[in-house]
This record gives sequence, structure tokens and C-alpha cells, in this order.
Amino acid sequence: MAGGEIALASGRSVTRLRAQPAVSDMDGGVLEARTTVDASALRAFRRTGDLDLLVADAHHDLDAASADQRQVKAFFKACST
Repeated sequence: MAGGEIALASGRSVTRLRAQPAVSDMDGGVLEARTTVDASALRAFRRTGDLDLLVADAHHDLDAASADQRQVKAFFKACST
């Protein structure tokens, strides 16, 4: 899997990130990117629980279940301390 770009999207917020291949046993490989919790798509995800991962032509729905919304907020709280 070649490096390049991935994007996180939540609602109308999109955060594009430079990505590099990472070591993995997964077929097809894995891309890795870094960002901060204040990236626009992650701020929207924190509010809504809706998150999509866009890689090349692939779209992956990563939405949190409504029952998991409390854990989403706890995750961001832990990352912000």
C-alpha cells in the first residue's frame, strides 16, 4: 500500500491527512496518519458520533452507536487532559 492521503469526515467537516505505510500483517497493508483532537472532523465526531474514513476510492463508515456516545466523549476528555 503506497503512502499518500487519507481523510476523516464528519458531517460537512473534512480533515485531510498525509499518510504513510505502517508495518502490519493485514492483507493490503495499513496507512498511518497523525492529527490532533482539535481537527475539524474530530471536533464534529465528538459532537455527533458520526465519522467516515476516506482512502482513495474507499469509504469506511466508522460511526459510533448511540449507546457508545458516552465513551466517545470520555475518549476526547482523556485526550485533552
